[in-house]
Amino acid sequence: MAHAQATGSRLTIAVVATVGSPHQPHGADVIAAAREAVRTHKGGLSIRLIERTEDCTAEVAEAVAKALVALPESERPQAVVGHLCSPAAIAAARIYAEAGIVMISPGARHPRLTDARRAPVVFRLAARDDRLPHAFASLIATRFAGRRVALVHERAVQARAIVDATEAQLRQHGIRPVLREAYVHGERAYYATIDRLITADAEVMVVPTQPVETRVLLSNLAARGRRMTVIVGDIVAAVAGEAAPGDQRLIALFPWLERPPVSAGASKTAPAPANSPTWTRSHAAVEVLVHAARRAGGEFTAEALVRALETELAPTIAGPIRFDTRGDPLVPAYAPWEWRDGQWQPLAP
Repeated sequence: MAHAQATGSRLTIAVVATVGSPHQPHGADVIAAAREAVRTHKGGLSIRLIERTEDCTAEVAEAVAKALVALPESERPQAVVGHLCSPAAIAAARIYAEAGIVMISPGARHPRLTDARRAPVVFRLAARDDRLPHAFASLIATRFAGRRVALVHERAVQARAIVDATEAQLRQHGIRPVLREAYVHGERAYYATIDRLITADAEVMVVPTQPVETRVLLSNLAARGRRMTVIVGDIVAAVAGEAAPGDQRLIALFPWLERPPVSAGASKTAPAPANSPTWTRSHAAVEVLVHAARRAGGEFTAEALVRALETELAPTIAGPIRFDTRGDPLVPAYAPWEWRDGQWQPLAP
């Protein structure tokens, strides 16, 4: 691994935003947040930002990373805040790792970003997708202990993998599901599935994926006169909430700092946050880098920055942050929200 050196006492951070991608509607917030973090930082550290954009694809992200690495040594960044999309971040991380440039992705959720690190300079500030099964099992073990749990999923590989991991985690908590049911994607009704849930006397149903099918399942439950607690992932919650009949209890797990979509008919008692989660995580990424640079005492090598990132608890706009030795943040991965009074609200303690 090469080593990116400091230019005097100046810390240079490249900020890579995602523009023009439907997958990242708040992609431009990366640059806005970084500018604000630099503008409001205290402590006398000299910081320079290099601003770049990409489109969420691996090809463009790799090209951007190579161009940053190719800059003259006096202009080359010691750290990068970006890339948001997992394919882009994974592709770019290889380039930064080989050059000894610290990278913090504010948005990539795929486990491979940090699981396959080529050097210990790659970090993330977004929740890992594979933490969802842990969150399902923890929620059930702590809030629904003793209830009869059913796992319902479509037959696609991703859904099966999530449910496999959820079942394994539940068994570690001493919980054995009373039913595991796979359905065929795209059906208009799932009454056979509902009947098997009723026969198993299930009280809690976990549906990790497929929002449209979850909405059908909720409707079918109501038609059978069966009330259950239904626990879903954030991708399901986008449409399941407003479709949930009043006699079903619906709980969704959302990644760290993410907030559920606001219902069109929701009350305005809880104002929407001023900034997107992407903005908040990007701001925090700059803050942890600045904190690490201060702790490094002006030695802005990759080794010094990484050492501080993994050992120092940095104060940020998102709360105190430190990373584990794999590069993942030591923060709660997912938080439970409940559909109540026509809107998503944090699950009461």
